Parts: sequence; structure tokens; C-alpha cells
Amino acid sequence: MRFSATLSMAMASFSASALAMPAEPAVRQDAVALPAKLVPESIANATALGVDVWGPIPADATTGDGYYKAEPGTPGWAWIRAQVDLAAYEKELQARGLSVPEGVEKRQATNIQLNFFTGDWCTGSAWHFPNLGYGVKAVPAENVYIYSVGFSGRTLRANEYLTLRRGDFNGDRCAEWHGTINGPTEPNLCWQIEATTCFRMNQSVN
Repeated sequence: MRFSATLSMAMASFSASALAMPAEPAVRQDAVALPAKLVPESIANATALGVDVWGPIPADATTGDGYYKAEPGTPGWAWIRAQVDLAAYEKELQARGLSVPEGVEKRQATNIQLNFFTGDWCTGSAWHFPNLGYGVKAVPAENVYIYSVGFSGRTLRANEYLTLRRGDFNGDRCAEWHGTINGPTEPNLCWQIEATTCFRMNQSVN
């Protein structure tokens, strides 16, 4: 009887342990635990300049009609370039149980943001359109061609697409369609494109 009672208690103890829900990993506040090689270069460069990549764009960026512009080597440019890589960086932090600033999830549900550059691979002069709605055309005031583009805030959804257009600088810069970036897209991508003077955000109609 004593053996039976002891065995029953042991089995009950084992069952309780086996069925117990594992404790959720505590969110660590120290992001230093993320290996340096996993921190995108753009974010490392911005941080070295004292730029808060989750904060507002630095004041040195100039403003235009619905956009910000910045030149290479400035805090504003570093902030814009970092936005292209920020979603993938946040995903890596969350996968490792590291904290991300409050409001990240809320921000990811907002309108998509567009960042485009005059150079290849998201280099050169940069523009940031923070609120690109459907049917809205993104056109810089300067007479420039854009050769690379990246999204931020969130990625393109399956029913969204961005049309690439160009036209005469002295006329309709959105006159001619020459390409499309279709959703869904992945974060941390810099799209190489042909010379473009105008972008338009669209939603597919099912």
C-alpha cells in the first residue's frame, strides 16, 4: 500500500509538471544582446550620429508638399535610410525576446511610407513620404530621376501595388507608366528601378 501511494503521488506530480504551461519568456530591455552583425548598417550608422530611428525625422531635413528631403551625410538622411531596414530589424528584436519601442504595432497598421533615392541601392539624395494614400502621386519638386525605392511603416499588402511613372520635367511627370511593384512585399528591401519621376499608390479591386 505504501509503495502504491508513493507511486500515485509521484505520477500525480509528474502529470502536473508535464501539463503545466511553460512560463512566457520575459521581455529583456537590453538590446545589446543582439549580435552587432544582425544590426543593419543603416541603423548602426544612424545611431552613431545620435539619431533615434523610431523617433521623428531630424529637424535638418527640409520639407516639401507632403514629403521630407535630406542629403547624404546628414542626420535626416540617416533617418530616412534607416526606415527602409527598420521593420526587419524590429522583427529580429521581437524574435529574440528583446523589447521594441511602444507604438511599433500601432505604426505598422498605418498608411505605408515611401522612401526613394536618386542613386542605386538607396543612396544619393533621399525623399520620405510619410502618408502615401491610395491614388496619391508622390512627386518631388526637384527635376530629378529616382533609381531606387524602399518602403517603411509596413510593407505592401497583397492587394496593393505601386506604379512607376515618368514624364517631362516641364510637363506631366506622371504621364507614362513604365513599371509596377506588386504586393505583398518583404521588409528590408531596396528596389532598383528604371529612371522614375512619379509614383502612385494603388489598391486592387476584387
